[in-house]
Amino acid sequence: MAYRDYLGGLEPGLLRRIDETQSEIDWVRTASGSDLLNLATDQLGLKELVGVADKMTAEQLGNLPHESLRELFQSYCQPGTGTADVLADQVQLCRAFNNPRQVTETIAGCFSGCI
Repeated sequence: MAYRDYLGGLEPGLLRRIDETQSEIDWVRTASGSDLLNLATDQLGLKELVGVADKMTAEQLGNLPHESLRELFQSYCQPGTGTADVLADQVQLCRAFNNPRQVTETIAGCFSGCI
């Protein structure tokens, strides 16, 4: 019996979000490291980094510590710009969330009245 069979009584919006989350998890489990890196560079408007993550899965790449990701990207980014740090952040965000921009905007909106 699939997990979905136990959730039939839930509110449709919550059920839809659970299904979306499962879809996101399935994507990360099946995607390559290059797929994840391409998603991150595309969202940042950066050029594709060919060959950088070809031997990794999306999980392996996304689970690297920030410092390891930064070091991996450093030689592909212009020195002194911080692009490697930003790209490392974006890879981790894309690993965790299907739409990182929406998540960060929602969180920022929650705190906008507090600052």
